[in-house]
Amino acid sequence: MNFEEITDTIKGKLYERIGNTFLFSYSILFLSINWNYFYKIYNA
Repeated sequence: MNFEEITDTIKGKLYERIGNTFLFSYSILFLSINWNYFYKIYNA
């Protein structure tokens, strides 16, 4: 499996989850509460 196939798979899964309104709302809520943790990981 090359990198392009992996990114296509991840994009497909993300589009599926965004299509489901409940999961999308929950994901936005989760990220808004835990943004500091993900920001620290991103900068590390």
